[in-house]
Amino acid sequence: MWKWAKIDFFQQGIIDETNPKMMALERKFALVVKAQDSAKAQIESILNQQSKENNSSANDNKQSILTKDVPIFNVDPAANVLNNNTVKSEELSLTTFLLQFERLFSANSVNIDQHWLYYLEISFEQSPKYYSWFTVNLKNSQKTSWNSAKELLKQRFDLASQASVHSLISSLVTFCYDENESFILCMERFRMLVIKSKVNRTDNVLLVYVFIKCFPKQVQDKISSILRNVHRIDNPSLASDL
Repeated sequence: MWKWAKIDFFQQGIIDETNPKMMALERKFALVVKAQDSAKAQIESILNQQSKENNSSANDNKQSILTKDVPIFNVDPAANVLNNNTVKSEELSLTTFLLQFERLFSANSVNIDQHWLYYLEISFEQSPKYYSWFTVNLKNSQKTSWNSAKELLKQRFDLASQASVHSLISSLVTFCYDENESFILCMERFRMLVIKSKVNRTDNVLLVYVFIKCFPKQVQDKISSILRNVHRIDNPSLASDL
């Protein structure tokens, strides 16, 4: 446009191409046009790259995890409750499911924050019992982080994490040994209960008493004897209480 306007002005005698000011103006105009062309090329390049990344992201990694390897969301909300004698063996606690689910992403080097929704829906689809809940609460959560999604899952499917401190302490007082579990597992279950109950664990004789009392009489006597021998020298009063 500037080229044809310049010719027209020159023919009418309006401008003089030999005029220094006009020559300087022409050079500046040429630089502006060049800068515009460069900016346009950069913008087009950025848009093309973004389009490629979006297309790649839509399919990226989805085939890296096989559908058959995705764990079924067969979760019992009560499975993490402290005394789990009533939990069905074929059902998982939410904690166990999350461990399996996250391990799948780690093993296949898939970004869980980008693709958790796609695979979690597969998990729920294989367990129709809770699929309607997933549809209402998570299906349209493309912008939600995996950590936020986990918190939502815990609110619905992990009753133990929602239990009040009062109920936890009540469970602590009534803690029972399950004949089908090992001694080590029983200790770990008791330890986790104490931590969740936020009970003072420093020199708390009552905790030791509660733990020992959950076992049969024969086992109680044996544990008491061991503890008494351990504490006799450093704390005779504690040993006598035991």
